Amino acid sequence: MKNISAIKWLLLPLVFSMPAFAHNHQAEPAAEHQSDSLFNITDTWTTSNEKPFHMAELKGGPAVIAMIYTSCKDICPLIVEDMKKIERLLPPEQAEKVHFAVFSFDSDRDNPKILKEYARAHGIDSSRWTIARNSPDAVRRLAVAIGMKYKKNKTGDFVHSELITILDEDGVIKYQQSDSRLSEDDAVLAIKHMLH
Repeated sequence: MKNISAIKWLLLPLVFSMPAFAHNHQAEPAAEHQSDSLFNITDTWTTSNEKPFHMAELKGGPAVIAMIYTSCKDICPLIVEDMKKIERLLPPEQAEKVHFAVFSFDSDRDNPKILKEYARAHGIDSSRWTIARNSPDAVRRLAVAIGMKYKKNKTGDFVHSELITILDEDGVIKYQQSDSRLSEDDAVLAIKHMLH
């Protein structure tokens, strides 16, 4: 009995040091705003149009970004709809200056053809939008940079944070929305503030 008790005490620090993931797509707290630019990430992503894409291409104006996977049936479509709502709430002259980008963390299944079908199904047809995929290592680098948590389960689906991130023109995180039930008004105000 003493040995079992001792093992329990030894395992406690290990349990508490393990990363926490959102269960059933529950909201996670937003990551603290980071001083480093996401444009320092040099990985080459592949868009739905099979073109190379680098984070630095979001330079020059605010960017609204999120990470999803296309076979997600619940929270990921809501994230994309929230991004589209942010775009609609901006005056047209301001929306023209904002980039929108969706990055898949399902490297195995989300190929460019799937991404293109997803974009079509969700009405993502504006030149302001990018939807892209990359290798698992590149996905992890971006996820760490924005504070996104995700984990593949036995079915091949994911449990993950729900997160919309807004970057300034230099690629620095200025705003994060971590709950799809929140109003998009704060996100729109953050973008408008950057454009003045």
